[in-house]
Amino acid sequence: MAKTRPGDKLNFKSEWLNKVDDLIKKPGGVNQPVFSGNNTNNIIFIKNTHSAYVEANGILGIGSSLIEPTDEEETMLFRFKKPTFEGVVPEPGVHDVRLCVLLQGLDTDEIGPAIITGSVAVQIDILDTNHLYATIASESTNDPTEVLESSPAGSVAILWANEGEEIDGTGVAWAIISLGASSVPQLWEATSSASDNIIEGKRVNSSGSLSGDEQEFWAMD
Repeated sequence: MAKTRPGDKLNFKSEWLNKVDDLIKKPGGVNQPVFSGNNTNNIIFIKNTHSAYVEANGILGIGSSLIEPTDEEETMLFRFKKPTFEGVVPEPGVHDVRLCVLLQGLDTDEIGPAIITGSVAVQIDILDTNHLYATIASESTNDPTEVLESSPAGSVAILWANEGEEIDGTGVAWAIISLGASSVPQLWEATSSASDNIIEGKRVNSSGSLSGDEQEFWAMD
């Protein structure tokens, strides 16, 4: 088929035009937008301060704002520019509700877009197939910039997860999550009973078990 030139008269059948329109609109089409929907309020810019490259769909903790209202000019930038933060290696207990998922891979000191609320694809280490939430991974078991860990509680809801790499369905798997859960369920387990109707308990950690260094609390029965 010869290429067209300016001024050439073209005659396209409606069936052909409809097919092109379908290709553009479908996932993977040539004109698929980077951000789904028209609202980009769930998008921030993040600077990878980690010493290693973090791939697209990787996780970073949200650190300090790179734009601070210290003078009139900076205040204008702070008010009207897209929020831009330092991205750090996420830590459990520190960045549980201050995390983002990258929309593109970032080298060290590179800045790019990341999602803070809404649905997005990530990898999760599924510890229990009954877990409905996810939390930041412990560095002792996983790279927290690559995967989350499933949990009985957390600020990240698992909307759907593929079967993990192990035979029983656990292990690392791709999943669709919802960031920015409106409520974060907290699970506690009673460890002993005391007098005066006071119950001693501890918070359940991300693996569903008690941790020796978890802070204790007392509540009236």
